[in-house]
Amino acid sequence: MGNVTALMSILGLVQGARASTEAADNQRRAAIAPEEIASTNAIALEAETAEKSRRMEKSQREQTSSARAKAAASGTKANSGSMNDVIDEMSSEYSRQLSWLKTSGKSQADIIRKGGKIAADLGRSGAKATEAKGVANFFSDTGTAVTQTGKAGWWVKPK
Repeated sequence: MGNVTALMSILGLVQGARASTEAADNQRRAAIAPEEIASTNAIALEAETAEKSRRMEKSQREQTSSARAKAAASGTKANSGSMNDVIDEMSSEYSRQLSWLKTSGKSQADIIRKGGKIAADLGRSGAKATEAKGVANFFSDTGTAVTQTGKAGWWVKPK
């Protein structure tokens, strides 16, 4: 019975070491995914923001031109003080909106990337912890295997 217990301890030692190594490797590989996914999402958001900005800028130019045309059609002098003030204010507001859209899109993309990096770092940390636990278990299991093989008389010189 002692030999069976000793063999089981050794097999458990080998299996535990292999399982810990595989688990750590799997965690490391899985840690890559969040960063890649976040990067892809951030790139898509940046492209979407650029397209929204392009469309907004075009629309704003058209609205400003339309306001100038309507003012001219109404008989208002195109370069009169109050008309210029209104169109200048309109243009300034449009610039603020466009700037905000671009800043917001960049900020959101940065947050997505940071979230992916944090998730990936967490996965890599988990892999390191699994490895450390595997090493600790290896030494513990080695001690158990030595004890069991000793009890089975594997270390006693034959007489």
